[in-house]
Amino acid sequence: MSNEIEQRTQTMLQRAQALEIVDQATYDAAVELGRAIKDIRAEAEAHHRPVIQAALEAHRRALEAYRRIDEPLKAAEVEIKRRLSAWVAEQERLRQEAERRAREEAERAAAEALEAQLEQMEAAGAPVEVIETIIRQAEAAPAAAPRVAPQYERAQGIAARKTYRAQVVSFIDLVRWVAANPTHENLLAVNQSALNALARAQRENLRIPGVRVVVEESVAIARR
Repeated sequence: MSNEIEQRTQTMLQRAQALEIVDQATYDAAVELGRAIKDIRAEAEAHHRPVIQAALEAHRRALEAYRRIDEPLKAAEVEIKRRLSAWVAEQERLRQEAERRAREEAERAAAEALEAQLEQMEAAGAPVEVIETIIRQAEAAPAAAPRVAPQYERAQGIAARKTYRAQVVSFIDLVRWVAANPTHENLLAVNQSALNALARAQRENLRIPGVRVVVEESVAIARR
């Protein structure tokens, strides 16, 4: 039966493509052809829908079975990643704190050494200009603190990455900025569904800058 419907379908398509509406008779013939097409579509729907529904139901059951397994595992993976990220962040905080203490210690030691050097130079009668030069050189080249290495070994296959995202805190400010920088208009998405709803409600009376009402006419064919 499916092959027979397909053959009739091709015939209908050829007839529709060859049809020219030039008078009342061809107009009436087009209406009848449209009704015949709707009849065949209904016949095809009745023939194939049970098979489609059965396939959809099998697909739904397979997806549910898969999700019962995958979703708990996905949640467990998210939890593990969250805990790993928190631990790595804490280790980085400790490393930065140790690095800060090392830098402060290096700066303190350098300051003490500079103070001792200046005292010796002053005691030896060094000119003021020389002493000031030494001070400027010390200020221009502060003591370098050694970098503190992380206190853990990253496991193979584990990669830490930073993800950056933008958060809109004022949509009005964003609109104003885009208005001043129109090359970035892609940052603003048009809510087409909301605009269409306004057009249906207000029709030709819709007045929004940058928007025009488009009226499209279509033909509906009822079955016999």
